[in-house]
Amino acid sequence: MACIDSPKFRVDVIFNSLKELEREKELLESRLAEQKRKCKALEEQVEAAHVKCITAGERMIRMKDNVDVAKQKMSRTSEQAKKLEQLNEEKRYVISQLNQSIKDVNQKQIEETESLKDQLSDLAEKFRNARNYYKDEALQSEISRWEETEGDYKTEAYQHIAAIKDLNDHLENLKIEGDQIKGQYLL
Repeated sequence: MACIDSPKFRVDVIFNSLKELEREKELLESRLAEQKRKCKALEEQVEAAHVKCITAGERMIRMKDNVDVAKQKMSRTSEQAKKLEQLNEEKRYVISQLNQSIKDVNQKQIEETESLKDQLSDLAEKFRNARNYYKDEALQSEISRWEETEGDYKTEAYQHIAAIKDLNDHLENLKIEGDQIKGQYLL
């Protein structure tokens, strides 16, 4: 007990020191808890930023894929447009050829119709003149011969009309076929 009574060893000093150490400990524990909270908050922010980064990366990959798909579609569409234009050009050429053929056939028909009219007029004139010179039997024979000639001319005219109709039908079929092909390429 002699040590306890000594002036150097005082309980109240130790007690005060102990209280001071406890306060210091509490303060340090409080600071440690605060630092842990801050550290946890920073870790959560880092994790959120990491998730954001991954999400942004995935979004960027999807956008790049979408851009690539759009480029491929644009390329295919461009190729289809070129093919359609080439097809249209070919059809235009065929149509212009058919139109020219129709014009030529129409012109030939007009010329032949005029020629036929002239021949019929000439025949009528000859018929009137022949009536004066021929007897009834000879006249009937001449009439039959000219009627046959007239029938031949009419047959030829009908053949030309049928040829024009066939050309018009062919042209219409080409137009329909061109529209169908164009519709297929646009799909």
